Amino acid sequence: MPIHSLFDLQMASQNPIAGGPDFVIVLRNALEKTSGGYCTPPPTGGTQVSSRFADDRLAILDAVCEHSSWNRNQVINAFVDRGLFELFNYLGDDVVEKIMTHAAERVIPTFDPAAALVKQVGAYNRFRIYPALQRLRDGQPPEVLDKVWTVSFVDRDKGTVTLDEATQLGYRLPLHVTHIDRVQPDTIQDTKDGFKNALLALNVQVTLKGQNLALVPIARESAAIKYPGR
Repeated sequence: MPIHSLFDLQMASQNPIAGGPDFVIVLRNALEKTSGGYCTPPPTGGTQVSSRFADDRLAILDAVCEHSSWNRNQVINAFVDRGLFELFNYLGDDVVEKIMTHAAERVIPTFDPAAALVKQVGAYNRFRIYPALQRLRDGQPPEVLDKVWTVSFVDRDKGTVTLDEATQLGYRLPLHVTHIDRVQPDTIQDTKDGFKNALLALNVQVTLKGQNLALVPIARESAAIKYPGR
């Protein structure tokens, strides 16, 4: 067996940092002035710590801040977010478990039953929603717009997920975990561009009238239909 195959067997099969957007990609979009979604910087709340940087690294950090319009904290959080993800990819599951167990002892646990669903949503970054978006026009039947949405922000504390319409419309869709019935992986749509796809089954109908998005509750009886592909 090749050496690289033996090494791969030792890598973690579960990455605890997987979830939410890759903020380095978000930072790249900010630096390249990419319009549309997937451009919200990471939150800057948390415990303040001090750190020392080599002069050349600090110069690069400040240049990134200037060109992206992000502050130092946001840029560093993006680097840590990606760096931890890469690190856990190269560690064995036993080491990852020890680290996360140790870290969990210093973090107040959440007992919110919605936390697991928010974490599941955060494991993907590109979605189709079901029921699909409907455009409403006076005197006309609803028009179904089966659009692709990308995650721009996940707030586990508030139980919210913000999706951006990924093509020409550019709409932003804020959802609460109570709007979500289930997350169904859509691995057939996975591509080599790094996106993980899923179908987000909602208990609300997202409507578009004029330029305004709205969430219309769906009765449980009518919502209990089969999801596509099931």
